[in-house]
Amino acid sequence: MSMNSLVCWHNGELKKLGNVHVSVTDFGFIHSEATYDVLKAINGNLKFYELHRERFFKSCEYYGFEPISEIDKIARQLIQINSLLNVFVWTCVWRGTPPTGSPRDMNGPQNSLVYVKPYYGLSHNSYLRLSLHTENRRVSDRSYLQTAKNFSWIELTFAQKKAISRGFDSAIVLSPSDFISEGPGFGICFVKDGVVFTPLKDCLFSITISIVEKICSENSIPFFRRDITAQEALEANEAFACSTSGGITLVSQIESKSFTHNLSLKIKECYDGNKN
Repeated sequence: MSMNSLVCWHNGELKKLGNVHVSVTDFGFIHSEATYDVLKAINGNLKFYELHRERFFKSCEYYGFEPISEIDKIARQLIQINSLLNVFVWTCVWRGTPPTGSPRDMNGPQNSLVYVKPYYGLSHNSYLRLSLHTENRRVSDRSYLQTAKNFSWIELTFAQKKAISRGFDSAIVLSPSDFISEGPGFGICFVKDGVVFTPLKDCLFSITISIVEKICSENSIPFFRRDITAQEALEANEAFACSTSGGITLVSQIESKSFTHNLSLKIKECYDGNKN
């Protein structure tokens, strides 16, 4: 089944995904006035739904949108209609074209969309090999909060292209203050001397990392959110990526530095065994 033939929910109606159109004059397209969230369903069961719903609602509030209600009900309906069990569930809202077309006219209509698509992991491999991207910086929270999801991915896209050209799977991007931020579609955690640490700011508040934090708390593993220099990242013993698509994906290499996996494997086992 092609993506365009999948049934989605658009502004309160069920239709083929291929029949949903974004105008080239929509502010969601020309000004990135939009927000979204992505959760996954495994065997038809929505994973960490309440956490994703809360983040989506906060993003909508931050950007000035009305959130989509009963996302779980819509998602289950789409999973059934499309005869899929393992899927990503995308929830998106964006600003349409205002009556005047002026970039100072804030009266464009809101568009809302929920769709499902077949699930895929973060990587085709069991491990990730990452580059350290230093050419483009992640947008600062002082510009707009990176904890609110947005479609402004250009620095992440640059980083991904560069990583592939260098023979890596993906990349880690630095913040404007030269601290570790995140990668294209994933957060990052490090382990050194039995302590887990992850970036504090200028990055998305990863649902998966919040689950890692909970696992660490339950198992008396020290966990910290703090500023991390590139040098500190390369001096860590272990590293792992966190994402909805891959859960916990072990990082085997950042640039020329190789990592072992001990505590991160135990955390991954706990995460994989989580039934929520």
